[in-house]
Amino acid sequence: TATELSIAEPGGIGGGEIEVIETMRDPGRPHGPRFGSLVRLAMLRVSLDASDDAILAAVTAEGRMLGADDAEVSGAARAVSLALKSPLMTRVRGSLDVRRECPVLLKLDDGAIVEGIADLAFVEGANGKTIWNVVDFKTDLAIASRLDEYRAQIALYARGIARAIDLPTHGILFWI
Repeated sequence: TATELSIAEPGGIGGGEIEVIETMRDPGRPHGPRFGSLVRLAMLRVSLDASDDAILAAVTAEGRMLGADDAEVSGAARAVSLALKSPLMTRVRGSLDVRRECPVLLKLDDGAIVEGIADLAFVEGANGKTIWNVVDFKTDLAIASRLDEYRAQIALYARGIARAIDLPTHGILFWI
């Protein structure tokens, strides 16, 4: 998978050109894999212009399935609300083509097949200047120690999508 390859060879894949966009985060909020899953699932399921009530309802439902506690649910709902109000998501809402959970297959030069799922892709531009933005959500408390790995993962997604559609791509790590 793209995740496994990016962990094994973060420097060998590249990804320095991946843009990092941050949202405001509460430093005291919960964190960890379950919290990240809550945020990611809500970001993929709610309307891009969802109200805070709709976000809370979605996070609560996902939280029940994941066994999340009240602090995780409220923290994830706030994180999603802030993320959806970000300038990046304003750009997404303005796009004429938005894809969520984009499956990616990429054949590497050595013949290996890499697979993964990009959280979001959206098109910008027109008249021969079209570009697809490939976005992956991250909710880590701090990302510095894993930044090369995350950039490599997103670079693989962007490369796979670029080859599939024969258009330029731009990778974005959305740190929620």
